[in-house]
Amino acid sequence: MAKQPKRRALRGKGPTPRAENRPNHKKYRGGEDKKRRDVRSGDSRRDEGKRGEFGRKRVERRRIDSKRGDRKRDFRREPREHHDTIAGRNAVVEALRAGLPAKELVVAIGVDIDERLEESVKLAQKMGLGIREVERRQIENMTGIANHQGIALVAKPFQYSSQKEIFARAKEPALFVAVDGVTDPRNIGAIARSAAAFGADGLLIPERRNAPLTAAAWKSSLMVMQIRLWKR
Repeated sequence: MAKQPKRRALRGKGPTPRAENRPNHKKYRGGEDKKRRDVRSGDSRRDEGKRGEFGRKRVERRRIDSKRGDRKRDFRREPREHHDTIAGRNAVVEALRAGLPAKELVVAIGVDIDERLEESVKLAQKMGLGIREVERRQIENMTGIANHQGIALVAKPFQYSSQKEIFARAKEPALFVAVDGVTDPRNIGAIARSAAAFGADGLLIPERRNAPLTAAAWKSSLMVMQIRLWKR
């Protein structure tokens, strides 16, 4: 039997190199990969610098915007003016016809003119009141009413009569109406209206725990507040 030729043995490559030494492995630490990492790290540092600079700019813009926003909110929230007022064309002209003690007539700039407004202006001029033109939002801020129709009347503080005066003017038999604990000025006006309808000579109002007589009370009384009032 013929002898088989001896096969040549393959020479091994030796032990498997570590991942850091294999060029195709992600952990390879060769010189070329190191250069790539250096380039990437340099880019990342530049990116971080840009992000940091951009971040600072964004913070500064937010601060500026917040200040602008504060200024805008402060502009909108104007302090409320404390005035005793009557708003609306019908209410104002009726108050002027009844001779309500007033300080001035306030009219919105560019308001539509009608007969009621013209009469209000004429009555105010006849009474010697000041007439002032303002923006509509100022009238709203002054009266607290959005639908003010572009006109408002600023009333004077009501002058109460003394006890001696109110009794001296009373008829015989005298009729007085006393209120106590009424905190809504409109209710005071309604009571005064009823008292005037029954021919009362006066309305007695306590100083404490009771609403004062205001323009709202005049409006609720339909301008019949010709009776004398004594604030005791």
